[in-house]
Amino acid sequence: MLYTLLSQAIAGLSVPATLVFIARNLSPDEQGYYFTFGSVVALQVLVELGFTQCIVQFVAHEYGHLTLDGTGSVVGPKPNRDRLASIMQLAVRWYLVAATLILIALFLAGDWVFPEGEAGAMWKRPWYALCVATAVAIVVEPFWAVLEGLNQIRWVAKSRLIVNIAKILAICGSLEVGAGLMALALATTVSAIGGGVLIGTRWRRLLVSLIAARVARHDKVSWRSEIWPYQWRIALSWVSGYFIIPIVAPTVFRQMGAVPAGQFGMTWTIVQASATFGSTWMRTRLPSLGVLAGRGDWKELESQWRVSARRSMSFTAIAALAVVLVVIFFGATGSPISTRLASPGVVALLAGGVVLSQLVATHATYLRVQKSEPFTVVSVLAAATTVALTLTLTPRIGLYGPAVAFATASLFCVPVGLLILRAHARTDPMRVGLPPF
Repeated sequence: MLYTLLSQAIAGLSVPATLVFIARNLSPDEQGYYFTFGSVVALQVLVELGFTQCIVQFVAHEYGHLTLDGTGSVVGPKPNRDRLASIMQLAVRWYLVAATLILIALFLAGDWVFPEGEAGAMWKRPWYALCVATAVAIVVEPFWAVLEGLNQIRWVAKSRLIVNIAKILAICGSLEVGAGLMALALATTVSAIGGGVLIGTRWRRLLVSLIAARVARHDKVSWRSEIWPYQWRIALSWVSGYFIIPIVAPTVFRQMGAVPAGQFGMTWTIVQASATFGSTWMRTRLPSLGVLAGRGDWKELESQWRVSARRSMSFTAIAALAVVLVVIFFGATGSPISTRLASPGVVALLAGGVVLSQLVATHATYLRVQKSEPFTVVSVLAAATTVALTLTLTPRIGLYGPAVAFATASLFCVPVGLLILRAHARTDPMRVGLPPF
């Protein structure tokens, strides 16, 4: 928990530092490309389909019956060991295919979003480099997920901290030496290689043994019958999530131009930092909650979830309020950074939406660790509302359009989510708890 909190603290503190480097070394137009690059790269969720979350939960359920000995080998009943190996092998195959599809999809998406002509010289080379780096980075993801499912939270958090520090330094250093838009590709490459080296150095024997294991046919995990019935709901939620915020920057880019897209992107980066910090309290508990669910210890599961949910909501609200006050301060003091951000009103709407979204996320997490995903309908409704309002309002009221859309969708999801949770509590009261507040 300490390393995860430290990692999030460093990530949060690095946001203003990184934004200063961006504002100092990139023009307003380049800033627009920079943040739109990040939003288009998020298209990878359309290929990944939430499989990392499935890996964590399915591995955690098997690990509830297993242990790791002093040599890093898995010890326990053979059926559970075989199922764990089967999950590992399936994950590797999935992400090798996903990396190829992501590379193709991002190439095509960039050609559609960004303009040709003279502007093409600005974005093509750094964009294609970022596409390749992203494809490489996605191959490392299943190994992080398996280790999280094996409850190696402390090691994963410590390693991700190291990787995140290296990535932050790579971004800032690249910008400072004049790499421009190529900074994102360089930082992504550093992150992917760094993560792969750390994982391989510490866990190579375990992971290779799982990948090479011969699994009895009757112990193989069936993606079609076991994982997909759970995954499709998560996939729909993740895909819907793309159409709630990441889709905004490309939309603004095409409707209003690079400069407004850069303002929205920088603003959302700051607001999102508050959500990331608050969600740490819930995310670090996922593997242990999954283990409790696998053992059927519903009382302890609900107890731990409530504590984490309250902390998550409290820290998210405090961080979101701090973001709003800081942006107001920038505007009031005439800071140059304020010209690179959206107005305080837009920030307040986004911050309010983040707090409401976090409340819904805590409830969804409680059901997801039990391999249940009834909140899919919430994600779909939120995505549909956000897209419709963004496309309708942005040409009329500028950056207030996507901000109003996000806040409205988030507000709408709260009562719907509570109704879903309570409906499950009535149908299965031993497994589904009531809201934390």
